[in-house]
Amino acid sequence: MRGPGWLRFPCGLMLALLACGAAAQAPSAASPQPAPLLATTLVAPPPLLHAVGPQAGYGDLLVLGTGARFEIASGGAGHLPMMDGAPVDVAVLAGPWAPGRHAVSLQSPAAVAGGDPAVQPALQFVYDPAAPNIRWEVGNTTLLDSYGLDQDVDRQKPPRHVIPERDSEVEILWSPDGRRWLPLLAKNAKVDASGALADWVTAADRPQVFLWALGEQVFDHGSPVAPKKLELVRIWAGDDLSAVRDLRMRVLPAGSGAYRLEMVATDLVGNRSTVTWPLRP
Repeated sequence: MRGPGWLRFPCGLMLALLACGAAAQAPSAASPQPAPLLATTLVAPPPLLHAVGPQAGYGDLLVLGTGARFEIASGGAGHLPMMDGAPVDVAVLAGPWAPGRHAVSLQSPAAVAGGDPAVQPALQFVYDPAAPNIRWEVGNTTLLDSYGLDQDVDRQKPPRHVIPERDSEVEILWSPDGRRWLPLLAKNAKVDASGALADWVTAADRPQVFLWALGEQVFDHGSPVAPKKLELVRIWAGDDLSAVRDLRMRVLPAGSGAYRLEMVATDLVGNRSTVTWPLRP
């Protein structure tokens, strides 16, 4: 019988076989290689009609403000402007338009002649030339239950987390949500670079703030509100055509030691409304 050594090859013969197999598997230098795949990117043609001026996106709509207009690109020469499905003169694209929602497009000369149009889809937009509305109401702590974030808190008195040394003469607290409260005008407040003693901005599409009166008469004559001691004032801003970007509240000097509370609401396209209430000296 043959022993296990019958399967063994001489080292030289084994190396030669391995080298031969490797050479058979290696591709020939002369064999053609497949051409690399080239990535192609489809570039959309530039729009023939685009908006210029105050504008903002709100959901799927384009919001245009006062002074906005539409311009036709050079490739759109000879196209017929369409506004809300009806042909219009080119001058109509410069606005202004009726407040509200519209659709603007261009119709190709082929479409006018009865052929197939080859233009961009109608552009939906809202024209918003009006400033936001600032509203207010006076009530008790039930305003916090209905509109604040502390809806599960039985709060009948102002919060106590204020600094006595700083806030001993504070007449009004304010809050953006009914949970965090700050003095409207802190003791020994200094005028900043913009001339305000206090300056806060609440950014939201439906911003609101709360004021909590700690005295009997915290607003001077001429103010539209006169909350009693421990009553609250809820102030909010809304926009009928688009949305509010922010509500800014500032305390400014009014001369002779008096102050005024200024509230400015700004919508998405820069329209503003301002309300000013005199504070008690």
